[in-house]
Amino acid sequence: MIHWRGRANTACRIVTVRDELTAIATQHSTPRSTPEPVPQTRDGGIDAFRFLMAMGVIVGHVLSLLPNPVGQPWGMPAWAVPIDAILRSAVPFFFIVSGYFFRYDRGFARTVRYVGLRILPIYGLWMLVYFALGFLRPNPVPFRLLMLAEGGYGYHLWFLPALAFGLVTVSASVAIGG
Repeated sequence: MIHWRGRANTACRIVTVRDELTAIATQHSTPRSTPEPVPQTRDGGIDAFRFLMAMGVIVGHVLSLLPNPVGQPWGMPAWAVPIDAILRSAVPFFFIVSGYFFRYDRGFARTVRYVGLRILPIYGLWMLVYFALGFLRPNPVPFRLLMLAEGGYGYHLWFLPALAFGLVTVSASVAIGG
Protein backbone atom coordinates (compact mmCIF):
# COMPACT_ATOMS: atom_id res chain seq x y z
CA MET A 1 0.00 0.00 0.00
CA ILE A 2 1.31 3.46 -0.85
CA HIS A 3 0.94 6.17 1.75
CA TRP A 4 0.51 9.67 0.53
CA ARG A 5 1.22 12.27 3.21
CA GLY A 6 0.54 9.69 5.83
CA ARG A 7 -3.06 9.03 4.86
CA ALA A 8 -4.05 5.53 3.80
CA ASN A 9 -7.31 6.72 2.21
CA THR A 10 -5.46 8.88 -0.28
CA ALA A 11 -3.06 6.07 -1.13
CA CYS A 12 -6.00 3.81 -1.86
CA ARG A 13 -7.42 6.51 -4.04
CA ILE A 14 -4.15 6.77 -6.00
CA VAL A 15 -4.06 3.01 -6.48
CA THR A 16 -7.69 3.11 -7.61
CA VAL A 17 -6.98 5.83 -10.14
CA ARG A 18 -3.93 3.89 -11.39
CA ASP A 19 -6.09 0.77 -11.73
CA GLU A 20 -8.71 2.74 -13.61
CA LEU A 21 -6.12 4.17 -16.00
CA THR A 22 -4.68 0.70 -16.58
CA ALA A 23 -8.15 -0.65 -17.26
CA ILE A 24 -8.84 2.15 -19.74
CA ALA A 25 -5.51 1.57 -21.50
CA THR A 26 -6.11 -2.17 -21.85
CA GLN A 27 -9.68 -1.58 -22.96
CA HIS A 28 -8.51 0.50 -25.92
CA SER A 29 -5.76 -1.94 -26.83
CA THR A 30 -8.06 -4.98 -27.02
CA PRO A 31 -10.06 -5.38 -30.21
CA ARG A 32 -13.70 -4.49 -29.81
CA SER A 33 -16.26 -7.09 -30.60
CA THR A 34 -19.11 -6.27 -32.92
CA PRO A 35 -22.39 -5.57 -31.17
CA GLU A 36 -24.91 -8.34 -31.27
CA PRO A 37 -27.70 -7.78 -33.78
CA VAL A 38 -31.00 -6.61 -32.39
CA PRO A 39 -33.75 -9.12 -33.12
CA GLN A 40 -36.30 -7.83 -35.58
CA THR A 41 -39.85 -7.48 -34.39
CA ARG A 42 -41.30 -7.23 -37.90
CA ASP A 43 -41.17 -9.49 -40.90
CA GLY A 44 -40.37 -7.50 -44.05
CA GLY A 45 -41.82 -10.11 -46.39
CA ILE A 46 -45.13 -10.25 -44.55
CA ASP A 47 -45.27 -6.45 -44.32
CA ALA A 48 -44.67 -6.13 -48.08
CA PHE A 49 -47.37 -8.69 -48.84
CA ARG A 50 -49.74 -6.95 -46.41
CA PHE A 51 -49.24 -3.75 -48.41
CA LEU A 52 -49.95 -5.58 -51.68
CA MET A 53 -53.04 -7.21 -50.24
CA ALA A 54 -54.31 -3.87 -48.91
CA MET A 55 -53.92 -2.44 -52.41
CA GLY A 56 -55.74 -5.53 -53.69
CA VAL A 57 -58.69 -4.76 -51.42
CA ILE A 58 -58.85 -1.24 -52.85
CA VAL A 59 -58.60 -2.46 -56.45
CA GLY A 60 -61.28 -5.07 -55.77
CA HIS A 61 -63.66 -2.42 -54.50
CA VAL A 62 -62.92 -0.18 -57.49
CA LEU A 63 -63.56 -3.08 -59.89
CA SER A 64 -66.99 -3.59 -58.38
CA LEU A 65 -67.86 -0.01 -59.36
CA LEU A 66 -67.21 -0.61 -63.07
CA PRO A 67 -70.30 -0.50 -65.29
CA ASN A 68 -71.95 -3.83 -65.94
CA PRO A 69 -72.49 -4.61 -69.62
CA VAL A 70 -75.96 -5.83 -70.47
CA GLY A 71 -76.34 -9.56 -70.03
CA GLN A 72 -73.40 -10.05 -67.69
CA PRO A 73 -74.22 -12.17 -64.64
CA TRP A 74 -71.69 -10.35 -62.46
CA GLY A 75 -71.66 -6.74 -61.30
CA MET A 76 -68.56 -6.03 -63.36
CA PRO A 77 -67.22 -6.68 -66.86
CA ALA A 78 -66.24 -10.26 -67.65
CA TRP A 79 -62.51 -9.44 -67.87
CA ALA A 80 -62.58 -8.17 -64.26
CA VAL A 81 -64.19 -11.30 -62.77
CA PRO A 82 -60.99 -13.44 -62.58
CA ILE A 83 -59.04 -10.49 -61.19
CA ASP A 84 -61.73 -9.97 -58.57
CA ALA A 85 -61.63 -13.67 -57.67
CA ILE A 86 -57.87 -13.48 -57.05
CA LEU A 87 -58.18 -10.27 -55.06
CA ARG A 88 -60.75 -11.87 -52.76
CA SER A 89 -57.88 -13.77 -51.14
CA ALA A 90 -56.84 -10.54 -49.36
CA VAL A 91 -59.18 -10.79 -46.37
CA PRO A 92 -58.37 -14.47 -45.71
CA PHE A 93 -54.68 -13.49 -45.93
CA PHE A 94 -55.18 -10.93 -43.16
CA PHE A 95 -56.92 -13.55 -41.02
CA ILE A 96 -54.03 -15.95 -41.58
CA VAL A 97 -51.44 -13.30 -40.69
CA SER A 98 -53.38 -12.42 -37.54
CA GLY A 99 -53.39 -16.09 -36.60
CA TYR A 100 -49.68 -16.37 -37.36
CA PHE A 101 -48.85 -13.52 -34.99
CA PHE A 102 -51.41 -14.53 -32.38
CA ARG A 103 -49.76 -15.35 -29.07
CA TYR A 104 -51.78 -18.01 -27.32
CA ASP A 105 -49.52 -17.72 -24.28
CA ARG A 106 -50.84 -14.20 -23.76
CA GLY A 107 -53.81 -15.54 -21.81
CA PHE A 108 -57.53 -15.06 -22.18
CA ALA A 109 -57.83 -11.80 -20.22
CA ARG A 110 -55.02 -10.11 -22.16
CA THR A 111 -56.48 -11.28 -25.47
CA VAL A 112 -59.89 -9.87 -24.58
CA ARG A 113 -58.21 -6.63 -23.54
CA TYR A 114 -56.26 -6.53 -26.83
CA VAL A 115 -59.42 -7.10 -28.86
CA GLY A 116 -61.32 -4.53 -26.80
CA LEU A 117 -58.64 -1.87 -27.13
CA ARG A 118 -57.28 -2.47 -30.64
CA ILE A 119 -59.93 -4.01 -32.88
CA LEU A 120 -63.39 -3.11 -31.59
CA PRO A 121 -62.78 0.67 -31.23
CA ILE A 122 -61.88 0.87 -34.93
CA TYR A 123 -65.06 -0.99 -35.83
CA GLY A 124 -67.17 1.09 -33.44
CA LEU A 125 -65.78 4.37 -34.73
CA TRP A 126 -66.47 3.56 -38.36
CA MET A 127 -69.94 2.21 -37.58
CA LEU A 128 -70.74 5.54 -35.89
CA VAL A 129 -69.42 7.40 -38.94
CA TYR A 130 -71.52 5.30 -41.31
CA PHE A 131 -74.57 5.56 -39.06
CA ALA A 132 -74.24 9.36 -39.04
CA LEU A 133 -73.75 9.43 -42.81
CA GLY A 134 -76.90 7.33 -43.14
CA PHE A 135 -78.91 10.31 -41.93
CA LEU A 136 -77.78 12.25 -44.99
CA ARG A 137 -79.74 9.87 -47.18
CA PRO A 138 -83.49 10.38 -47.40
CA ASN A 139 -84.50 7.00 -45.97
CA PRO A 140 -87.38 6.28 -43.63
CA VAL A 141 -86.54 5.41 -40.03
CA PRO A 142 -87.46 1.68 -40.35
CA PHE A 143 -84.99 1.36 -43.22
CA ARG A 144 -82.26 2.98 -41.11
CA LEU A 145 -82.95 0.54 -38.26
CA LEU A 146 -82.85 -2.37 -40.71
CA MET A 147 -79.53 -1.13 -42.09
CA LEU A 148 -78.14 -0.87 -38.57
CA ALA A 149 -79.25 -4.44 -37.77
CA GLU A 150 -77.64 -5.70 -40.99
CA GLY A 151 -74.36 -3.92 -40.36
CA GLY A 152 -75.33 -0.53 -41.66
CA TYR A 153 -73.54 1.16 -44.48
CA GLY A 154 -70.31 -0.22 -43.05
CA TYR A 155 -71.25 -3.85 -43.69
CA HIS A 156 -67.96 -4.28 -45.52
CA LEU A 157 -66.20 -4.07 -42.15
CA TRP A 158 -67.62 -7.49 -41.25
CA PHE A 159 -64.11 -8.87 -40.86
CA LEU A 160 -63.30 -6.75 -37.77
CA PRO A 161 -65.93 -8.28 -35.45
CA ALA A 162 -65.25 -11.67 -37.09
CA LEU A 163 -61.54 -11.31 -36.29
CA ALA A 164 -62.32 -10.21 -32.74
CA PHE A 165 -64.65 -13.17 -32.26
CA GLY A 166 -62.08 -15.57 -33.71
CA LEU A 167 -59.24 -14.33 -31.49
CA VAL A 168 -61.36 -14.47 -28.34
CA THR A 169 -62.73 -17.91 -29.25
CA VAL A 170 -59.27 -19.36 -29.90
CA SER A 171 -57.94 -17.81 -26.70
CA ALA A 172 -60.85 -19.23 -24.69
CA SER A 173 -60.30 -22.65 -26.26
CA VAL A 174 -56.61 -22.58 -25.34
CA ALA A 175 -57.45 -21.42 -21.80
CA ILE A 176 -59.97 -24.22 -21.34
CA GLY A 177 -58.11 -27.00 -23.10
CA GLY A 178 -54.59 -25.97 -22.24
